[in-house]
Amino acid sequence: MKKYDVIIIDGNNFFFKSFAIQNKLSIMANNEELFTGATFGLIQSILAAKRDYATKDAPVYCVWDSGHIRRAEIYPEYKNNRDKSEWPEYENFKTQMKMTKYVLSFLGVYQAVKYGEEADDLVGTFSKLFSNENKKVLLMSADKDFQQLITENVDLLAHKGSKNIKLWNEDSWEKDRGYNPSQFSLFLALNGDVGDNIPGIKGIGEVAANNFIINHSALLYAILDERDISPFIPVKQNAIMKKLISKEGQDMFRLSFKLAIIDRDVKNIKIRKNKDLKKLEEIFEKLQFDSFLPGAKSWKIIEIL
Repeated sequence: MKKYDVIIIDGNNFFFKSFAIQNKLSIMANNEELFTGATFGLIQSILAAKRDYATKDAPVYCVWDSGHIRRAEIYPEYKNNRDKSEWPEYENFKTQMKMTKYVLSFLGVYQAVKYGEEADDLVGTFSKLFSNENKKVLLMSADKDFQQLITENVDLLAHKGSKNIKLWNEDSWEKDRGYNPSQFSLFLALNGDVGDNIPGIKGIGEVAANNFIINHSALLYAILDERDISPFIPVKQNAIMKKLISKEGQDMFRLSFKLAIIDRDVKNIKIRKNKDLKKLEEIFEKLQFDSFLPGAKSWKIIEIL
């Protein structure tokens, strides 16, 4: 199995997945039930990544969302379909999120965050930084936005469950799609993204979006650059092409692209790392994470994090 010099985990994505899967795991604390599954699941994923994919000295980064100010200023409807405040599990979610970050603060992983920024852009920044140092980087997220970050030095492990794992490198992704991963932001701008509330061009589905990029990428880049598009417009135009090249279509495509493209130059990212095995052992005992305690196989991985 290929080993990587740096592992970068989308903390929110893996936390939410663990929250959904490990939703029954709990302990009694102060005569109240405290759910712990999301914390357990994320730590389990981090240790598995270190064991299976990391070189001996490879650092592990866990990157967190902290808002989406820049994109919301561009498009106020961006991610406005994600309000969790009325969700019945919201308080449980918040409690476990706080607990998870606390536990990780003793585990020896790097936690990265910047107020108002999404994890996507921090991951993009780290990917560019380490890739420029010629390090082999593994990104871990089921968020499809991350596919645009795949390069010669950056692979993506899309983990949607134990039976749905996809490991892409630049060549395998391009073979699947027919174009380079760096152009995936064009796909999102055309097709939109319901999860992030990126509008895209109405009526352009996945197949049409892929075909546009393969056959008409020069037109798409001309629209983004606000150049004359007439040299790139085909003689025969179907309804979807006419919709794209209309003023409204071009404006919507440019807007959607601004929302979809990942920033790779975020400044002043807050990064912290600490390791305290004694404190970690105390926490694991309280949370009844017996499989992480000294003597278990997982503890050997924790020691080298």
